Amino acid sequence: MKPDSLAFHFHKMAIQRATTTSPPSSTSSGSCPWGRGCSFLPVAVGVFGLCLLLAAWILTLNQLQSNRRSLLDRVTTEQHNLVSIISKNLTQAIDEHRPLKTIVRNALDEQDTAELNHIPELLSGQHFFNRMLVCSRNGTPLYQSSPGTNYSEQQNLLATFFPVHQDTDTPFIFNAQLLRPDAPWQIPLVFRIATNRFGSITMILEADLGYLLNLYQDVMIGHSGIIRIQTLTGQPLVHIEQGALVVEPATTPNIYWQSNRQFGQTKTASYQDHSHLVLTSYRHLSAYPLTISVSQYQDEILQKYAHWRRQQLMILSVVTLLSLVGFSWLVWVAHQKQHYLQALLAANQQNAQLINQLEHEHKQAVDAASRDPLTNLYNRRLFIELAQKQLLYSKRKELLCAVLFLDLDRFKEINDTYGHHIGDLLLKKVADRLRDTLREADIIARYGGDEFVILLDGITRDDHTFQITEKLVHTLSRPYTNLDGLTIHTTPSIGVAMFPKHAEDVQTLLLQADVAMYWSKENGRAQWTLFHPRLASSSTVRHSALKTALKENS
Repeated sequence: MKPDSLAFHFHKMAIQRATTTSPPSSTSSGSCPWGRGCSFLPVAVGVFGLCLLLAAWILTLNQLQSNRRSLLDRVTTEQHNLVSIISKNLTQAIDEHRPLKTIVRNALDEQDTAELNHIPELLSGQHFFNRMLVCSRNGTPLYQSSPGTNYSEQQNLLATFFPVHQDTDTPFIFNAQLLRPDAPWQIPLVFRIATNRFGSITMILEADLGYLLNLYQDVMIGHSGIIRIQTLTGQPLVHIEQGALVVEPATTPNIYWQSNRQFGQTKTASYQDHSHLVLTSYRHLSAYPLTISVSQYQDEILQKYAHWRRQQLMILSVVTLLSLVGFSWLVWVAHQKQHYLQALLAANQQNAQLINQLEHEHKQAVDAASRDPLTNLYNRRLFIELAQKQLLYSKRKELLCAVLFLDLDRFKEINDTYGHHIGDLLLKKVADRLRDTLREADIIARYGGDEFVILLDGITRDDHTFQITEKLVHTLSRPYTNLDGLTIHTTPSIGVAMFPKHAEDVQTLLLQADVAMYWSKENGRAQWTLFHPRLASSSTVRHSALKTALKENS
């Protein structure tokens, strides 16, 4: 069966807590329930305050550490994006050697030097390659776009280029021995060209890396920020530092020995430069043996964060000091007011006794208003109220319900023959069998006299209702024994109305079930009948008022 109302349920729980936790009277024991000498409460306040302060410090330090990680991650992402842009631009700039390579090959194979006359114009248009020099396999110059560095002293070096690098897919090889002393940022890039006339020859293009880096001199990467280009082996070439182009000294060490994190092809690492920890992001060009890196001192990155962190810790320290003073005052107050607590505990016990009395009186009033005093089942008023709420819930959830109207056959004869005392005992037995047979979720009520009503809740199919009704007929038809030494035989007549098939409100369903019940009683008893609209017009209906009400609600 359904529990009592929700408000009464919570009220009952509050009463039980009040009665079970109420302390003993101060006059009975003379001791404080909080501990020996009533010292537990001040200690609890102090421990609670210290726990709060500890939690505040832990949360603040964790938040500061999280902010530090977020700042470093953001700077790393910015470095990664900048490295990716520079790498892409550098790759595109070096790729401009491909049409130049094609022009040189065609001009030499076809002996058409006129095509080479366009090379200076092409070089001046793209600004990255300043000068071209074409040499034979043994280092003899074949063509140069403009006067400049004479690589005749490096003929032997160029001649050794071919046996070492036989792979024609290698785009170029850079050699530090070919650097110009007057313009070290102009890097000679050596390419191999396979021709039909001269065989394998060498094309040297002087690349202006300074021009490329100057495009990024206005990028804001801090005072310690550096954009650097170097070889795969770590040999430095040029870099931009504080907006100025700087040629790397030959003694600069290789710093990219360990990768901490990786973003696609871009990696991040940290290294120690003198007394500073440097955060750097770098990428090796996939097609060319060069490396692009962006680095910045971690101290500079965290400069504003460090200032903000000091402010936060200072504020937290002041709050901690004030909190310690406040909690110390609370502990002192709690220690001074122990006798007020004694009086409060005594008053609490009196209140608990009063609440117990009110709860008992309230329970009696609720039982008198909502339950049948004989069977302890719900009465008619509460049944209609609970059933209507359950029907609304079932309609919202699209569930099925059934209302059963039950009447005991020959009950008046039993009362007249054996007396009202036996009739009351029989009604109690019927109520017990209903409780034992039906589920706890079903609503059972004594409707009046020997009539009972039932709401079957959560029905999934109509035949479930029919099975339950058949079981009720069988259970209630068994003989009733031990009624002051008597055995009474009676049978039920049951009418069934379905929700929402027949109606959607409890009043109409009760009328329909009542009509179906009297049809069962008129046609043999000890059976059940499912309501059908044609039953309403039958002469077996006990009151014409039922037919009128049924028509108004249908």
